[in-house]
Amino acid sequence: MNKTATLDTLSNRDKSSCNCLESINNNGETAFLVACRKGFLKSVKRLVGLKCNLKARDGERRTGFHLCCENGHELVAKYLLTACKFNTLDLDEIEETGLMKAVKSDHMSVVQIILKIPDFDASQKNIDDESLFHLACKFSNDEMAMFLIRKNLFNNDFDLVSSH
Repeated sequence: MNKTATLDTLSNRDKSSCNCLESINNNGETAFLVACRKGFLKSVKRLVGLKCNLKARDGERRTGFHLCCENGHELVAKYLLTACKFNTLDLDEIEETGLMKAVKSDHMSVVQIILKIPDFDASQKNIDDESLFHLACKFSNDEMAMFLIRKNLFNNDFDLVSSH
């Protein structure tokens, strides 16, 4: 049975008698988290429609938003931000946001989507005291770092100077 057929079957059942939406795999992920990590937008939409736990987190405290950002799934990220109103400021185990995950993984299209949301915070630093600019310089290519500078995301020169 394919994943769509399985979700269709769930749609027709009494959701209160089925805990399969919240069951966790060996990686500590619910079906919603797996769909976000893999970029399965149709599955994400169906699971949201089935009232799955949107606040689910994996073993590293990453949300579905963290996972889709880290893996470059811009359509899932856009859906979670617009339709589900995901909080861009949620932190994972190492105190990183979805935006930080996208910068570290060099997913420019996801970064551009997040920067259109009014509540993102470019000044947030992770557990290692690294800013967006630090992460771009350390993990991404020069294009990402220059893009962030052109966007005027840094309130003071210290963010730029301290990264060298």
